[in-house]
Amino acid sequence: MYVSYKKWGRVDTEECGDVNTTCNGFEHAVLKQTTPDRTPTNLQSGQQIVYTYISVCEMHMNQPYRTEADIFMLYGATSDEISVATEGGSVQFDENGEMEFSDQEYWKIKKIGFADYSSIQGVNQKVLFHSINIVLPTTKQAKNVLKQVGIKNYIDKCRNLELKIENCSFTQNNTLDKATNFSLLRTEPFLSLRMNVSLFNFIGYNASIEGISLIDINNEPDVFTLDNHLNLVNCSFTNISSIMTVKELKEIIGEKDDEQPLGVASILNVRNESAKILPIYIYDCQFDQCKCSVEIPAKDRRQIGVGGAIYF
Repeated sequence: MYVSYKKWGRVDTEECGDVNTTCNGFEHAVLKQTTPDRTPTNLQSGQQIVYTYISVCEMHMNQPYRTEADIFMLYGATSDEISVATEGGSVQFDENGEMEFSDQEYWKIKKIGFADYSSIQGVNQKVLFHSINIVLPTTKQAKNVLKQVGIKNYIDKCRNLELKIENCSFTQNNTLDKATNFSLLRTEPFLSLRMNVSLFNFIGYNASIEGISLIDINNEPDVFTLDNHLNLVNCSFTNISSIMTVKELKEIIGEKDDEQPLGVASILNVRNESAKILPIYIYDCQFDQCKCSVEIPAKDRRQIGVGGAIYF
């Protein structure tokens, strides 16, 4: 599905969605999907369910979105596809825009039809963002571009979830004197061992964030693994700041405030003090003029670890 918010793009119609007649809104393009999401009734289907959305110059995301497709792809069109397209389209997230992915199927979590599907093995999911510029809004409402939801129950029946962000960039849709409560990626309540998150050739610049790190990862308690579930390769972050107060510093599962420091950072904050072995792969990445500040009253006696760009 081709989507463009620019004026030259076509309006939302029954016929829009191809390279010649782009849809104007992402929400309309979603409604036009003819292939249904993965459900308990079509798990045995041998055909993969693939959803692909292409941003032509500019696309807006202004409502929550989640899908049960086996593969979800979002990428920016190039001039090779459409002559008017800039190299790599942008996706602007409005204050209600958010994409959520989980290692457990939505129909298991919500028990659609009041049925218990917990014993059914789902299908693994892959999510790919490629060649897009992610634009964060300036809003005081705490939101995320991407939210990864990890489920501890039914471990054997949960699916694997792979998120890859490649050749992408991000910036903030306003001047730096107005901070945003939007993060790029956050886990809730944690990143499970069934999840894998990778950023390749990612560039972030000029953003001011309040109350959260740009990438905020809480890991599953008592982790013991030799596999890399978080990878940053050839990434660059410039002029990004994060401002926090102690009210935003809360313990996660497995933490005790009298034993481990509460960690904060501007770019990457990885927390799991109960981890036994937890490899993290960061290679050829640059962090320039990135800073994190925390306002701590004198009466607060908790241990707090502050990293300028990274804390783990």
